[in-house]
Amino acid sequence: MTVTEASYRRRARKIVARALGHALPRKAHVHHVDGDESNNSNNNLVACEDMGYHKLLHLRTAAFQATGNPHARKCMLCDVWQVPGTGDMVVVTRSNRPSGDGRARHLSCHRQYEAQRRGVDNQSNESV
Repeated sequence: MTVTEASYRRRARKIVARALGHALPRKAHVHHVDGDESNNSNNNLVACEDMGYHKLLHLRTAAFQATGNPHARKCMLCDVWQVPGTGDMVVVTRSNRPSGDGRARHLSCHRQYEAQRRGVDNQSNESV
């Protein structure tokens, strides 16, 4: 992080703290609605309880800009946006699968990826 980035973050935290009337908790992050870290107007700042919520705001903003729907997700394999639960788009998270990475994927893309991966694995095992 550069000195400029750190000073932008400190300044934004001070502005939000002043608006709320108390200091922000250490884990709290400040989100700039328009993406411009130098724009610290009160209507451009959102206090986030932690980095996870801050990342969620960025994810939802990107989905809305790409599709008009903040619930859409981008398949990690084919980069096509779709709302989970429609078609074969799923999101594998730690809450519903212990080894999940929280990424969205089409089941069809995942099956194709796994078939290609197994094919490469089988070929490398046969040559040994």
